[in-house]
Amino acid sequence: MKTRYILWGIVLAVAILHLAIINRPSIPQIGDESIYVPAALRMLNSSGCTSYSTYNISKYQTGCNLVHPPLVKLVVAGSIAIFGNDPFAWRIFDVIAGALSIILVFNIARELTKREDIALLSAGLLGVESLFFVQSSGALLDVPSIFFGLIGVFLYLKFRGQRLSYANTLYVSVPLALSILSKETGIVILAFIVLYDIIINKKKQLGFLALTIVFTLAFSFIGLQLFDSLFVNISAVTNIDGLIQFHLAFSPPLWNETAWPLSGITSLLGPQITPLNWITLYSPNLYYGFPQLSIINYTQTVGNTTTTYIIHRYGTTHYGVISNMVEVWLIFIWVPLFLYYLFRKQDSRFGKESVIFVLLAFFLIYGGYVLFFLLGHGTFPYYFVEFSPFLAIADSLFICNLKSTKLKLLFVALCVIWFLWFFPVYPFIIPVSPYGFA
Repeated sequence: MKTRYILWGIVLAVAILHLAIINRPSIPQIGDESIYVPAALRMLNSSGCTSYSTYNISKYQTGCNLVHPPLVKLVVAGSIAIFGNDPFAWRIFDVIAGALSIILVFNIARELTKREDIALLSAGLLGVESLFFVQSSGALLDVPSIFFGLIGVFLYLKFRGQRLSYANTLYVSVPLALSILSKETGIVILAFIVLYDIIINKKKQLGFLALTIVFTLAFSFIGLQLFDSLFVNISAVTNIDGLIQFHLAFSPPLWNETAWPLSGITSLLGPQITPLNWITLYSPNLYYGFPQLSIINYTQTVGNTTTTYIIHRYGTTHYGVISNMVEVWLIFIWVPLFLYYLFRKQDSRFGKESVIFVLLAFFLIYGGYVLFFLLGHGTFPYYFVEFSPFLAIADSLFICNLKSTKLKLLFVALCVIWFLWFFPVYPFIIPVSPYGFA
């Protein structure tokens, strides 16, 4: 009972922080909000989602943003219809999805490890994961996709090993389809479940896995076709073909949008950010706001004396793309350690199934983006957010098995400090940030 109170305290605290800043900024400029909100408005007005040429990639970012699946934008459209066209309406769905994801991570970790201390710390670490918090603060696609994917993962863990039934398969497949319909990267969660089950159950549940794949892809196709029929007047086949062509043709820039403010670098075009930087260190990408918004010349005349003042106007709102690196850096400890125990083929205090779970997530999600990068495809640092829930579980699995209570408390304290320091709106938490002064 005490654990539940602490869990809900974490969720409530994160939700309050979100709601306290939900209207800042008041214009749709948190990253790709400037694309998704207009797309939602066009869906709401049933206009702008016209047919497009799959060979003209410039049209994918116009109209209803057909470069990504439609579900989140449809939900935002519905929210605007209910609450009006304002930041609260745009962002509330992501806020709810992000807060509920904390509960899902708790239940996944508990189902996986059978330990409430690991589950509770997993929830707390996701709550203070800076990148996950920022991504769930705006009308963006990643966190809703993760949220539905986590539902699928939890239900899979709940039903695994049971007799094959269509009901259980549907329970797992529907949220996975919703994950894909939120953002196409949701298919990675489907691949994760399939590969994890094959490794753990040694192909004993191939019937269940086959049905899960078929149902998930079928529901995704049906959802896409329904949207295309209602809004775009094209077929899902054409849409999918267009998405594939776009992602093959489009290589977004790998360059940072701003330099590290404390480094003395003044160029807005910072150093190249690669997936290796995601797990080491990089200059935070800016979704919104700049360290110095403007310089104002203010002239004051008193009697015969005129004085000109130069006023440096700083922003107090900053949405930066950077993970909680205290959590991320622990990867360099638990990845080799877990691999060591895994290849020893002996039971460890971490649990074989848990070790395989987090290692597979790391190599599939992070390793997949490394492969994309090596193949020349663009990779943005915020892609790493898909690993955030699994990172929280992996870190907790390692930390909770330490004998030193002081080390545990130190790690948690450093995670909280990092979260507060990179909180997106200042001076809401502390008066001085790396990005400006009140």
